[in-house]
Amino acid sequence: MAQLTEAISRPNAVIPTAQQPREMLEKLPFVIEMKNATNFYHFTSETLIYFSLYRKFALTGPIHIITADPKPPSAFVVESIRLFYPELLDRVSFRNKEIAYNRAIIPFNLQHYFSHLRDLASPPRETKFVSGDYPEPQYENMKAIAWSARDEALYLHRVGAVEIPSETPIRKRIYVGRKSGKSRNIVGEDELIARLETLGFKTLYFEDYTPLEQAQIMQGVDIMISGHGAGFTNMLYAKKGATLIEISHLQTARHRFGDFHMHAGVSGARHIHFFADHDFDTTDGLPNMHKDGHVGIYLSENALDRLEGLIMSLIQRGAFLKQKLAIDALEAAGDYAGIIATIEGDPRFLYAYSDVAVCAAQAYEKLGNPQQAARHYRIAQFVSPFRSKLFRNVVLSLIAAGDHVGAKAEMKRFRAFAPGISRNFESENATLLAALSDL
Repeated sequence: MAQLTEAISRPNAVIPTAQQPREMLEKLPFVIEMKNATNFYHFTSETLIYFSLYRKFALTGPIHIITADPKPPSAFVVESIRLFYPELLDRVSFRNKEIAYNRAIIPFNLQHYFSHLRDLASPPRETKFVSGDYPEPQYENMKAIAWSARDEALYLHRVGAVEIPSETPIRKRIYVGRKSGKSRNIVGEDELIARLETLGFKTLYFEDYTPLEQAQIMQGVDIMISGHGAGFTNMLYAKKGATLIEISHLQTARHRFGDFHMHAGVSGARHIHFFADHDFDTTDGLPNMHKDGHVGIYLSENALDRLEGLIMSLIQRGAFLKQKLAIDALEAAGDYAGIIATIEGDPRFLYAYSDVAVCAAQAYEKLGNPQQAARHYRIAQFVSPFRSKLFRNVVLSLIAAGDHVGAKAEMKRFRAFAPGISRNFESENATLLAALSDL
């Protein structure tokens, strides 16, 4: 923001502006770059949306799509233009060779603006987002700029798509899978689909629908769940307030986090990242994106419970909030048996919010049941895995329950997760933990 503010306020900043009459400008070639014609995300977000500017300014010149790909455009590319901009298709031609223009109109966005202002003599350099042999001649925060951009072309494309009459059936809750043979599989998907079906979700595959039909499906969706992939580009067409849950893992967070933020920003949808494990042997560390490619997702039983709890808290929001208020009131009154009865009597939300499980664990502690306290602290760990205090609570509960073997195993995990905090914990509880040293 500081860079942008400085650039805008710079008195000598000059953005080239055409001086010719409008009638002349309207007839100029409209030139769009096509970096990727095979990926739904890249083609839609970087090429297709700029047709909306051609339409907005009522241009009449030829539309040239420039690509380095020597092959003819795919049917998907042509179909996308035909479906969203049918009146413009006959003006489009694809150019895959070097071409020079005396004058042309080229769509301009925030990324171009930053690139225009940077010193073009500066050599390419690595950024904190890229390592190895992939230097980027851009500002360090260029990706952050792209993720946060809500360029007008993106917005206008959405508006035009939403205005197209639709006959696509409305589906409120959907799970979007990948067709067999595709990469990035999800281990545990069958169990996930079975659980989602009981919650009113319909499973579908975007590959079975045209790009326009996908957009129209999204306009009726309240909740969509899917593994990380280009299908989340369709969040661009979601209705305001819709919730889209992207099942991801650490590799996604490192390399692809934020790809769809601009789409959520334009539509007003709520975008939630749900993190699970890799379907990959990670003994050597995080899967390498360039060497290993996008790896699959592993949904353990705990991950499925967490995801189901999250979904329940969304689709039954009133009941969830009612239970939480009841627990808070019982806790204030010191009614620990009431807390346990409330949570165990309706366990739908136990995995939705870690404080629900923590309240149950603390109630069991007060009632002298450390074994159940340890169980519920572990549930809280599954929901909020970065709360180091929960490791401490699990260890103490297991010791109180006489499970020294379990307590030692948990202590080992605690040391690996938070070495400094675990050392302080061991120092403060040396006498209590002494019994574990013999195991």
